[in-house]
Amino acid sequence: MTISSPIAKATHLTNPAVTDYPYPFKIFAASQVSATVVRQTTKDETLLIPTTDYTVTNVGAETGGAVRLTAAGKAKAGTGHKLVLLRNMEFTQGVDYQPHDVFPAETHERALDILTMQDQELREMLGRAIVAPLGSDPITWNDLAELRDETANSATAAAGSAATAKTQATAAANSATAAAGSATAAAGSAATATTQANLAKTSATQAAASATAAQTSATQAAASAAAAQTHAAEARASADSVAETKHRLDDVEPRLTAVELSADKSQTRLDAVEPRLTAVELSADNSQAYIWVEAITNTRLTGSGLKRSLEIFKLGGY
Repeated sequence: MTISSPIAKATHLTNPAVTDYPYPFKIFAASQVSATVVRQTTKDETLLIPTTDYTVTNVGAETGGAVRLTAAGKAKAGTGHKLVLLRNMEFTQGVDYQPHDVFPAETHERALDILTMQDQELREMLGRAIVAPLGSDPITWNDLAELRDETANSATAAAGSAATAKTQATAAANSATAAAGSATAAAGSAATATTQANLAKTSATQAAASATAAQTSATQAAASAAAAQTHAAEARASADSVAETKHRLDDVEPRLTAVELSADKSQTRLDAVEPRLTAVELSADNSQAYIWVEAITNTRLTGSGLKRSLEIFKLGGY
């Protein structure tokens, strides 16, 4: 046979629901597969015990087989951890050629396969090792000690840098929080200022309205005062007119009394003439009219008496 695959290790995540975990390489015995659980957080390693924690299937198959966990193995594997299956060959050589025997081709090829498997195992291990650059001098124990110290110092410095970075991050977060608080306070102040400005604007508007109302009231008061002054002037004029009228009435009253006396005298004369007028009215001829006129003329009627006689004269058709 030949060894066509360089793979000597398989890694899986543990799951309580899974029992078989495949390995994709050839082995000659169940003991040539090791199973190790690596914890994800702590990186602690737990080597499982063959038969007790697991069994191996398809030993000798070219494509490999599976590691089957037992209940104890599942309890150790847990959930979500790494299960590393590694080919673990014995570093011995058990082939012994006898002189003059027929060449054992299968035995020889098997020995070569084992050697190749051992090389693959060593290669996998070296892949996890720290290797100096190709041009470096051979590394001594002192070199390793210095490298260890440098690594420790670098780790310490890195830890210090990490702590400083964490402190700075905390300070930055605090500054951000303070800035946010200041921004919130500023926003509150701005809102308060806006509210106060609106109140001031409203007060100014109300004050302007009050001033306008006051001006209107003052204008109305001035108009009322002017109207009152006009009424007062008119009242004074009316009072003066009443006084003047009274004065005139005082002057007219004696004259009215004289007129009344004259009217009484005229009435007396009219009473004296009336019988004569009656006689004249009963007469229809011209001579009678002439007598009536003469009587009037002789009587010398005046005032209301004469007027009454003329009206009677007209009614008679004269």
